[in-house]
Amino acid sequence: GDITKGSGQGGESIYGPDFPDENFQVKHTARGLLSMANCGANTNNSQFFITVKATPWLDGKHVVFGRVLEGMDIVEGLSRIKTSTNDRPLRNIVIKDSGMVSLESAEKQAELAKEEEEAARKREEEESKTEMEKSRERVREAKEKIEKESKELTDEVSSAVRDGLKRKLVPAPTDPTAGGALKKRL
Repeated sequence: GDITKGSGQGGESIYGPDFPDENFQVKHTARGLLSMANCGANTNNSQFFITVKATPWLDGKHVVFGRVLEGMDIVEGLSRIKTSTNDRPLRNIVIKDSGMVSLESAEKQAELAKEEEEAARKREEEESKTEMEKSRERVREAKEKIEKESKELTDEVSSAVRDGLKRKLVPAPTDPTAGGALKKRL
């Protein structure tokens, strides 16, 4: 938080008034991510925020540096507190006795986060395959329909051609003058 001014406009880190962005590798893809608050590139200090949903519009602007391990229900409860038009809570909110996370726990959590991201990537890949398979099925069905219609049309044309040839070679028996020339030859 703002440990220097108490207004949300200050802050200081162990590195001094501000420090540069580390990287933007971790994206704002889920709820419960800790991300550095800043007022532009390389202006990080002691302020941070916790996401309560995916916030992709923050990618490349704010550095994600952690994840809520326990107590996300408390964070979500805090996010539902009414705020003013300036987005300030209408009542005081105090966080005390928040504790510290050990390096071992943080490393374990980072590994879990990587596993979750890999699982999400695989799910997206599977969904993509599913869409691809659906697309292939639609193409196959369309091809079968075209082949069936083409065969039916070919059969109709062949039949019409045969009928037409028969009419030209063998005169229709209903015409009394038909076949006269043919009968004379025989």
